[in-house]
Amino acid sequence: MTAKKKQSLQEKLLFNSFILLLLVGILWMPVVFFYAEIVGFIHLSDSANWETTKAKIEVASIGEKRVNNPSGRQSSFTKVKFLYRYKVKGKLYSSDRYAFGFKNYDKNTIRDYKVRDSVQVYYQAQDPSIVTVKKEYEFSFWTPIFYILFTALIIFAGFLLKGVFLGR
Repeated sequence: MTAKKKQSLQEKLLFNSFILLLLVGILWMPVVFFYAEIVGFIHLSDSANWETTKAKIEVASIGEKRVNNPSGRQSSFTKVKFLYRYKVKGKLYSSDRYAFGFKNYDKNTIRDYKVRDSVQVYYQAQDPSIVTVKKEYEFSFWTPIFYILFTALIIFAGFLLKGVFLGR
């Protein structure tokens, strides 16, 4: 084998390894995201038979945080905090879940709640730490976009891997 061919094979192996590591590094995120979505849907379907109890709202606040960008301009974003405590069979629990899904709550939702207000929550009898205020699934704006991009990435990866491993 000539030195030139050996170098070409080493470069191809390095490139193939890089592409494989890149794909593995990128593809784990959608798997985790998809798993969390499935768990949310499972909890939603189970919640039809959940028990209820009263919870006391401990934190319900909307704040604005300002940060300086590297370019020197100032940006702001809304920071929402929501926390409630509840008792089941004498044991105290706390949660910040408003609904199932990634868009758990936002500033418009939290405005309806005040600290020390009482709110009905639904909890899983086998594991009371699994709880929600609303038995509904909240889709994030980004959920459909994420799945479209993920599908495009899978298609791209398929073409890329076909070319890499078949030598085309």
